[in-house]
Amino acid sequence: HPYVLIDTAGIRRKGKVSEALEKLSVVMAPKSLERCQVAVLVLDASEGVTAQDAHIAGYAHDAGRALVIAVNKWDLVPPGLVSRADVTGQLHDRLPFLDYAPICFISALRSAGLPELFDTVKRVAAEAQRRVAPGDLLTLFRDALERRPMSARGLPLRIQGALQVAVSPPTFALRVNLPDDIHFSYERYLVNSLRHAHPFTGSPIRLLFR
Repeated sequence: HPYVLIDTAGIRRKGKVSEALEKLSVVMAPKSLERCQVAVLVLDASEGVTAQDAHIAGYAHDAGRALVIAVNKWDLVPPGLVSRADVTGQLHDRLPFLDYAPICFISALRSAGLPELFDTVKRVAAEAQRRVAPGDLLTLFRDALERRPMSARGLPLRIQGALQVAVSPPTFALRVNLPDDIHFSYERYLVNSLRHAHPFTGSPIRLLFR
């Protein structure tokens, strides 16, 4: 499978960006994120999640890019010091908005974990292009509403229609009677209900209430 790889420069704090070329690279990195189909967020296992890592992750999420997290330099972590499960838990704590992103452990120096990384990139790219039939969507969201009803201003929420209107990221339009009253926490519940049936691994999911 042919790939086009765009290796963006690391985005450092503005106070540490001195050279004109690096300043340009900082500007170009978000543009590269908007162009790509799958973003691979490379983290340094010896440093953990930095503020700038979270900043870049936010760029990718807001751009709606499918995303894979690659924990690099895993070969430098002494055996038994920390487990993959521990690192995964830390990542979910620091980057809770990326709980849909798969995590790969790699060593660029030793080429360890790279086949698994590319397998994951391929799977995530395919998931971002998936479509769900309108009838299945309506049933899924109505079942979610039945499990956890919502009301506003004395009116119960009703879902009258559901349609997938885009891919990359998967985007769904829901025709409802209270489009302006749905709290973000309830929107997240609906997204999680959708993911339970259709994971869309690696992709953010957008809901549009109309």
